[in-house]
Amino acid sequence: MAPHPLGDRPAAGSSIAAGTVGGPGPGSPGLGSPGPGSPAVGSCAAGTSKALSERKVDPWVAGLLPVLLHEFNNQTQLLTGMRAVLELGGADALFFDRADDLARAGERARELGYVLAVLGSALGANALLSRRERRGLRLMLDLVAVAARRREVTFGCDRTVTPLLSPAALDGWQIPWVVAACAWLAVGDAEAEGRSCSGRWLIGSDGAAALELRPFRADPQRIARLCAIAPGAELEFTPGGALLILPGAWLEVEPAATG
Repeated sequence: MAPHPLGDRPAAGSSIAAGTVGGPGPGSPGLGSPGPGSPAVGSCAAGTSKALSERKVDPWVAGLLPVLLHEFNNQTQLLTGMRAVLELGGADALFFDRADDLARAGERARELGYVLAVLGSALGANALLSRRERRGLRLMLDLVAVAARRREVTFGCDRTVTPLLSPAALDGWQIPWVVAACAWLAVGDAEAEGRSCSGRWLIGSDGAAALELRPFRADPQRIARLCAIAPGAELEFTPGGALLILPGAWLEVEPAATG
């Protein structure tokens, strides 16, 4: 796909820059509900702190957790089954026969551990620590697709070009969290309309990238709170959809997928 000149795009609708409506709480910007005296949309400054008692469970947290726990359970069942066979003897043959399954289970557990660390960090714990995952956007959007299927919504994301996360992308968790949360909002809109949801990456000549989501009619205040988590992100509404625009400094570009 030819690079998309994000810098030359026409003004197709309103735009929301990184800002806050109802300030973020300590370690978890943007997850709280709007409060009295909230700053206007578009402010790039960090918002005011909110008490834990005022926070509400983020809809993406509620959608992600059942899927994440189910995926972890799948890996646990595989290992539990192998342990039962080991107790019957024949361990050497089992490891030779199931070596590929063990490798896949280990890799999947590593990926799910990353997603869980992103979730913990979004909720205020420093769960990610120094870990960084270049494929973080892909892993989070994969979980969006699985969670969407549980709600009988198809989320199709074109991976012709997929941005990778730079090690310098903020604290590592903010960008994948905001991307996945916005995709989940699009899934909610698609569910309400009884239709499928689509996403595709557009890459600008300056290295910036945008995730185009359709449909997308989310509350601008909620979008402003999400963008406040990743200062520098911007969401532009388009007819029937939206572009979530990410600065090139946060990204690297993965070669085009072949399958």
